[in-house]
Amino acid sequence: MRWQTCSSSLPGRAICRVRKSEIVNAGFPSSEGSGVGSPNRKSEIVNRESSGWRLVIVGPDEDGHLAEVRRAVREAGLDGQIEFPGEAWGDARWQFYRDADLFVLPTFSENFGLTIAEALACGVPVITTRGTPWQELETRQCGWWIETGVEPLVAALKQAMSQPSSELHAMGERGRTLVTERYSWEPIGRQMVEVYRWLLGSGQKPECVQLKS
Repeated sequence: MRWQTCSSSLPGRAICRVRKSEIVNAGFPSSEGSGVGSPNRKSEIVNRESSGWRLVIVGPDEDGHLAEVRRAVREAGLDGQIEFPGEAWGDARWQFYRDADLFVLPTFSENFGLTIAEALACGVPVITTRGTPWQELETRQCGWWIETGVEPLVAALKQAMSQPSSELHAMGERGRTLVTERYSWEPIGRQMVEVYRWLLGSGQKPECVQLKS
């Protein structure tokens, strides 16, 4: 998913579901640089650990990568478990987040990872790799911050999928609180004011500014 400007208020949160035998959703990025490896590795992850789950891969087709992924899905016999709705914008994008029980962003590198904040804002727990600066997923108990690679991702997915719906919902609520406190417009605005005051010599260096020695 790509970023677009949103309102100052947080989007609606995900609905707490009671897990029985119904299908639940895991969101996944469509980018080739996902930190998982080839499409066959993605389908292997789904095949090994996805009983009762549906994988929804949302985003644009980058450089024809989607055809390769679809072929791997067919070869693995997973057509009924994986969906490719394409790009999503506006309300449709937020609905994908709200419909998800889990958001997964395995990546080699992100300077922030806005989709992580968006998922948390919707009350959805997140699995992502240490190529993102999201250690708070662990410290705030709202997701999994893992090493890059198939096996760490499989282990995290297995752990996440074994959680009751009530625990995933609680993790999502903690994530929403994290975004409200640190990454919504109001706290970011306060930080910007503190930075400008510091630059103008009328305030102390704010905690959000980190200088390399």
